[in-house]
Amino acid sequence: MAEIQHANAHGQGQVKQKFNTLTLSLFSIVLPSVWSFAATGLVIGIYAGGMPVLIWGALLVGIVLSLLVTSFAEFGSAYPSVAGCLVQATKLGGPEYGRICGFMTGGIHALASLVTPACLITAHSPFFTAMAMVMHPDWQPTKWQSFLIYQAVNIVTIFICFKGSRFLGLMATAGAFVLFALFFTCIGVIVGCADPIAPSEAVWSKVQNFTGWPNGFAFLIGVSSPLSGYGPTHWILNMAEEVKNPRRAIPIALLAQQVGSIVTLFVFFIAIGYGVGNDWDAIVGSRYPVPMAAIFEYTTRSKAGTVILLFAMVALGIVSAASYISAALRLIYGFARTGAFPFSGWLSEYDTKLQIPKNILWCIFGLNVVLGCLELGSSSAVVTLVGAAVVLFTIGYLPIFVGYILTGGRYLGNKGWFKLPRSLSLGLAWFNSVSIIMQSILLCLPPSNPITAENMNWASAVAGALVIFLLGSYWVYGKSTYQPSDDLIICGEEITGEDGLASTLATEVSDKELKEKAAA
Repeated sequence: MAEIQHANAHGQGQVKQKFNTLTLSLFSIVLPSVWSFAATGLVIGIYAGGMPVLIWGALLVGIVLSLLVTSFAEFGSAYPSVAGCLVQATKLGGPEYGRICGFMTGGIHALASLVTPACLITAHSPFFTAMAMVMHPDWQPTKWQSFLIYQAVNIVTIFICFKGSRFLGLMATAGAFVLFALFFTCIGVIVGCADPIAPSEAVWSKVQNFTGWPNGFAFLIGVSSPLSGYGPTHWILNMAEEVKNPRRAIPIALLAQQVGSIVTLFVFFIAIGYGVGNDWDAIVGSRYPVPMAAIFEYTTRSKAGTVILLFAMVALGIVSAASYISAALRLIYGFARTGAFPFSGWLSEYDTKLQIPKNILWCIFGLNVVLGCLELGSSSAVVTLVGAAVVLFTIGYLPIFVGYILTGGRYLGNKGWFKLPRSLSLGLAWFNSVSIIMQSILLCLPPSNPITAENMNWASAVAGALVIFLLGSYWVYGKSTYQPSDDLIICGEEITGEDGLASTLATEVSDKELKEKAAA
């Protein structure tokens, strides 16, 4: 039989499969590391209602996001692609709406993907500062020291991306082991060492509102904390080229992602509530830059124990950030292959040895360096970037569902492994559209009242300006250059080549075309 290889825009057979269904499922849990990331934003939830808001909010938000992911599973199974949401928006919108929907989703997500690595590094680098402060209580870090720590974490993270991209399956397995080992260790330490244990009322029902807003409004602000913790839910869609049988593997991995994220975050918040719920002042008023340093010190009463746990968390965080960047590379790479913006050809060059689009990774590294300089001038600018990135990812989902609803779902097709009844699928699309709008509003709420220039949530202004910029870019440039090709879509059928090995056909072709190629 003649050899049939990947037929993608970046060349023949360049992408090697790195995952099976199990390792992709592990990767889907390691990539967000929801509970460890949510730990960095505990203070907002504590101020806006305390542990009941965080615990019940984590469960409520997890269920709502799972409905969103259910649609992604169906769409991703029908149109598996390295470009992920971009291809889904383009295909589901049909010839009437597909081009503008695909461009907006791809552009919004590409912009968010460029700035989010710097946000993740900003969230993890203070752990090193906190470790030094635990061991040297009289030491106070300067902005220059924090800047150098940030740049060191940036270098380590990008180095892992360069050297580890070929071994993502192995990284996922090792990362999952570390993730769950650290999770159960933290739960055991926080609850087991706590003295005294907080009463159940403080954990499950006692609401404490320090925001200045009415309780109902404060609850919404508090819910934004676990919402940010869960983060974007679509990343597994972008790994379609690197897994065997993506039509089946992607829905299963998305299920694992949601189950793992909801369970770990829910249990983690419960443990925090029982372990520290009696003395939140000690945590909120702590001098440490990350709440977990104060929590570990409060529960363990040991400097060495606190430092060890913090180091384990930041090590997991760096692996998680590297996993995120690996997925973000695929998203930007898929968008670049459509010719949607200047220098797309240079950005879509693929390094077959490293198994990554190397030029995009260098751009992310350089942007991380530049954005790290913002910390020297204004820490609030970094906070704004973090918020804007999460808002952009959320808004970017909307064109997918708008196009799907406007076309009545008639472009979904029937090739997916995971399929819903059409009426249920469209009803879910309507619900998710409303949910996306509500999530975007929640993420833009100011954290306290009265509103001032200092506590204003500027993420809404930044995200809104970028969306307007992309709309203008489409009409000025993208409308004529944006060419999403069917080469971006992967069938997922297994074809045995001359080497006797199974490979995945990476072009959406008809049965007739497939037979003609096999006979050649």
